[in-house]
Amino acid sequence: DTPGWRIACEVESLPSACHGEAHLIRNPEAPSRPRTRRSSTRPSRSPIAEARDFEFAARAACDGFWDWNLATGAVRFSARFRERIDSPAAGFVARFGSLLTQVHEQDQEPLLRELRRHLEQATPLDIELRLRRGGGYCWFRLHGDSERDPAGRPLRIGGALTNIDADRRRRDDLVYNDALNSLTLDAIETAI
Repeated sequence: DTPGWRIACEVESLPSACHGEAHLIRNPEAPSRPRTRRSSTRPSRSPIAEARDFEFAARAACDGFWDWNLATGAVRFSARFRERIDSPAAGFVARFGSLLTQVHEQDQEPLLRELRRHLEQATPLDIELRLRRGGGYCWFRLHGDSERDPAGRPLRIGGALTNIDADRRRRDDLVYNDALNSLTLDAIETAI
């Protein structure tokens, strides 16, 4: 295996409405692997090669990618990640705090809690949150995984940012309509 994103035998390619590109999804029939990555025993690659791989993956996907080096604090956000939150490269500092300033205040503490839990317990990182976009907030799914040293300590964490705003609004509308229907039926029963 090569270090970084591992997708062999875990995904299948399906057509997507995302700019006519293929979108990768988890194949439910693929054998499951532990989510925590261990660092490779292979020689480390140059930062230039890693950056080139990161940008290639970022261009090929519909999602925005992020990669956080926990030792240095440096965070890489793909161009698509910055586009998702309407933040040009010039105005977005490559630090985790830059992302946190874009998170809705009610979602900041849950995000930090889930990150802490992932780093300490190697649990899956997968959270829905609102990020500032276009003068308002949109719903996104932030998910990722970490690379760890042989002792299990996290070295870096990275993942993807998916815009789920339309799906979340549809789900919220269904919940609202279901509650309204229940009230209406209760009122009809009371009137009868």
